[in-house]
Amino acid sequence: MPDIGKRIRERREALGMTQEELAAELGYKNKSSIAKIETGTNDIVQSKVREFATALQTTSAYLMGWDDDPYDYDEYDLEIPAVFNGNVKKFFEFEKATERGVMEEQREFDTFLQSVLPSERDHIKKYRTLDAHGKEMVDFTLQKEWERSTADAQDKDYLLPRAAHNDYIDEPGELEKMRDDLSNLKRPDAGR
Repeated sequence: MPDIGKRIRERREALGMTQEELAAELGYKNKSSIAKIETGTNDIVQSKVREFATALQTTSAYLMGWDDDPYDYDEYDLEIPAVFNGNVKKFFEFEKATERGVMEEQREFDTFLQSVLPSERDHIKKYRTLDAHGKEMVDFTLQKEWERSTADAQDKDYLLPRAAHNDYIDEPGELEKMRDDLSNLKRPDAGR
């Protein structure tokens, strides 16, 4: 089985899978077992070949070097979209490229998560578990709070204290002015 390690590595890389991920999926303790198999330092028992093939989304025949095509078309009952003109191999290549893109996005997101504060990381994880209504509510609240806190200084007159008082209550017309001031304080658009 001289080429099996090379083929395992090629399939793993084609899927965007790390040695750690493959080791975990196959029940190995760490990536060093996978590294030794890929370099040819260690062989795998024949009974384990099928597990590798399943994990790597290929066939045992391909891993063993008996077939150069990594896809077993008979295993799949697929409706190939018309854009692929029935070309199963191109369809699989498209699917794998899409899968690699998703995996790369997940890796980028995981890297991003490492750069944020633990409290922010906790908020993000909680947000991702919310249902659609919960996410909508959080998005709405966050947007409104962001708008409120980033408004220009002149838009923050709601922070200014408002009061109605008059030291000259005995003078004619002053009591009426004070009542007007009080009624203006109760209006939402007062002072703007």
